[in-house]
Amino acid sequence: MAQLPTGTVTFLFTDIEGSTPLWEQQPAAMNAALAHHNALLGQAIESHRGYVFKTVGDAFCVAFATAMDALHAALAIQRELGRFNGEPILLHPDSPGRDVEGRPSPIALRVRMGLHTGETAERDGDYFGATVNRVARIMSVAHGGQMLLSLVTAELVRGQLPDGVTLRDMGEHRLKGFVAPERILQIVASDLPSDFSPLVSLTTIPNNLPTQLTSFIGREKDIAQVKDLLTGKGVPTGRLSPRLLTLTGAGGTGKTRLSLQVGAEVLEAFKEGVWFIELAPLSDPALVPQTVASVLGVRERHGRPLLDTICDYLRAKGVLLVLDNCEHLVEACAQFADAVLRGTSHVKILASSREALGIAGELAWHVPSLQVPNPKHRIQLEQLEQYESVRLFIERAMLAQPSFRMTDANAPAVVQICYRLDGLPLATELAAARVKALSVEQIDARLDDQFRLLTGGSRAALPRQQTLRALIDWSHNLLDEEERILLRRLSIFAGGWTLEAAEAVCAGEGVHRSELLDLLTQLVNKSLVIFEEPDGHARYRMLETIRQYAREKLLEVEQSDAIRDRHLSFFVRLAEEAAPKLEGKEVKAWLDRLEREMDNVRIALDRSKDIARLPGGLRLATALEWFWYPRGYQAEGLEHLQVLVGLLPPATHVLARARALIVVATIQWARGSYAEASRTAKEALAIGNQLADRSIIADAYLRLGAAATAQGDYARALAFYEQSLLNYQTPDTKHETASVLFFRLFRGEALLRQGDYVAAQTFFLENIARMQELELKNYLAYVTRRLGQTLLHQADYSGARIRFQESLVVNVEIGDVKAVAACLAAFAALALAQKELARAAQLFGASEAVSESIYTEMTPYDHDQYTRNVAALHTQSPAADFDAAWEAGRKLTLEEAVKLAME
Repeated sequence: MAQLPTGTVTFLFTDIEGSTPLWEQQPAAMNAALAHHNALLGQAIESHRGYVFKTVGDAFCVAFATAMDALHAALAIQRELGRFNGEPILLHPDSPGRDVEGRPSPIALRVRMGLHTGETAERDGDYFGATVNRVARIMSVAHGGQMLLSLVTAELVRGQLPDGVTLRDMGEHRLKGFVAPERILQIVASDLPSDFSPLVSLTTIPNNLPTQLTSFIGREKDIAQVKDLLTGKGVPTGRLSPRLLTLTGAGGTGKTRLSLQVGAEVLEAFKEGVWFIELAPLSDPALVPQTVASVLGVRERHGRPLLDTICDYLRAKGVLLVLDNCEHLVEACAQFADAVLRGTSHVKILASSREALGIAGELAWHVPSLQVPNPKHRIQLEQLEQYESVRLFIERAMLAQPSFRMTDANAPAVVQICYRLDGLPLATELAAARVKALSVEQIDARLDDQFRLLTGGSRAALPRQQTLRALIDWSHNLLDEEERILLRRLSIFAGGWTLEAAEAVCAGEGVHRSELLDLLTQLVNKSLVIFEEPDGHARYRMLETIRQYAREKLLEVEQSDAIRDRHLSFFVRLAEEAAPKLEGKEVKAWLDRLEREMDNVRIALDRSKDIARLPGGLRLATALEWFWYPRGYQAEGLEHLQVLVGLLPPATHVLARARALIVVATIQWARGSYAEASRTAKEALAIGNQLADRSIIADAYLRLGAAATAQGDYARALAFYEQSLLNYQTPDTKHETASVLFFRLFRGEALLRQGDYVAAQTFFLENIARMQELELKNYLAYVTRRLGQTLLHQADYSGARIRFQESLVVNVEIGDVKAVAACLAAFAALALAQKELARAAQLFGASEAVSESIYTEMTPYDHDQYTRNVAALHTQSPAADFDAAWEAGRKLTLEEAVKLAME
């Protein structure tokens, strides 16, 4: 095969016309014919130095270094196909491809082709960019057997055409998705068919689709799905293709652009016309039929309703009507659509609306926002342009400021902008337009005031499309009063909510609890609220732009204090319900649930930092003790707790203060601040003694013991642990036993530090049985890893590997990312001990990257081991090899790192 061409490349795209019905009617014959087709194309392409970089079904995508090679390959393929199409395809006598008399059924394959030349971007053996998109469009307007090429390619081959070959000018044609028309020429060879029907382009098929002045970005999957539904390809066998397909979604999601693009894509299926009817300017519902009639050129008949006249005109026609912006005329549009569908046989309607029309036979298809990258993930610069929102931002920014480029320096701000705007196309375009006067970092910083920043759309657009506020005002004004009240109150949530949360927080004073679900459903239907089921959990959310708008309305229209208090109370109850579950077999489910509510927790904690709400905030932050730790939120939890404790007036809420101090001490210990942890635990102990609260005393002694263990004061630590056991009122309860078991494990840690590995192994084995009995999965994973480290110190490598694997499996299952990082470091230490130096460096690099991703720190013993092992690895490995393997490990995804460790 030829080498991959780079720089200026000529592309040849091919596919078989009408292959779908051939597969349905003669599958066996088609299977044999396709095999012959693939072999024939492969030989012709190879002999003319072409590079096949992609095949999709029966389509070939080929790159050539020169235009003449591409031309010769196209001619060779068509000539070979001509000879092939004249021969019967020999089939097995029992093949279903034979006719009723048992004779072979020949199949003629008609292949259409497009050629275009230009600069392109290559990545991993594939090509991207406008040149590739344009050649695909050129091919798509051709007929089977026809070879078309662009003007730029024609100029490259014109003076070198072989004998008997000429170029026929087919004129300028508007191509789907491109702003400027393309001048297309046909390759005419004396020994090949040359007369075809007119090209299937926006220029030749009746339509009134407006010329788009900017390119259409992304949504390839969305376009394909909507096209297939309209044309019947995406409809399950036995079901009819929908004749009314309504694109629903929030304002600014790009419903209009998507419907226009789909209309252009399906022109070939509606050769009597694709007609775009813009309804947004209308205010009188009675004008809907008149607007449609005007577009179609239908005149009103005296004494006959105009709607009946439209149906008469359309009765035998196969057309597509694109009804745009139906939401403010939804009843009139529904009546019109119902009448047309009942009164005609072949008409189809593609509507766009904030909500479905609600008539029989309608299929509502939700238009999602554009793909957005997650700022929390490490994404390479070249990979960012795979996200539709980023591509849109870059292209529109370059229109506003031609010198704009995304770089390593400004990429994080671009990602933040796209993420914070939820991939909303209109908002993204308005933000990109600001690069004329602001850096992307400044745009990102000003997004908290989106409605002032995101203005200045096209002056030719409708007023509601020129600013983000006007667009959402349009949707808000279509709601009834109860829907507006609920929308405002739902803005109190961040990151989404459950039905249970909405009922607890938003019901009352104008929204009856029994009616809330129906009202919420209406907001979903009207595309102001999104319903999702991530991982099977029903959840609602708003796009952030809509949430900010609704929040402003909440502050303007009604007193928000009561809503804020109910929001805080709900999440306090949720956290306190979760607390005992975070140490048992349900730990993963509850960690995941709290993770989903993390944005709401943050808002509740921030709102609780005033005198009236401080006790609730302390209860919430304290109940999350065993959530802050495993998912990497220690620093955040510590900050919230310290601020809340600091704001609490002296000698008030002393029990809540003591419980919060216990959690502060735990996090300080986990972050390596042992002296601070000891001081905090002593403060809690003093309150416990003052109140004679044995539970507080026991918890304080446990933290003192852990801090002393970390500082190497083992005798003192043991004394603290004994005091803790003595002060538990009911030491046989599961929760308190679990806490004791967990903190006593750091006495195992003491044995490890002292090098008494046999005693440590015995201690860990004894505790494993008790933790299995109590179903403490997270603690069990911890002690299993410690047992593995004990075995590693004794050179029992196979035993250590088994224990590390057991621990890693559980930690991955429950989502304890901090513990996963520790397991990766343990596997690295095992690889180092077995002299697998490159593997060790990779795993240490992966462990470091995972820890950094959640901003967490190692436990004291793990930190000591990590430092010692990395230093040893440095001395044993050449610097270049070490650095390369380490970086390779850092670039692994979490899943890839786990797979490497488990191999």
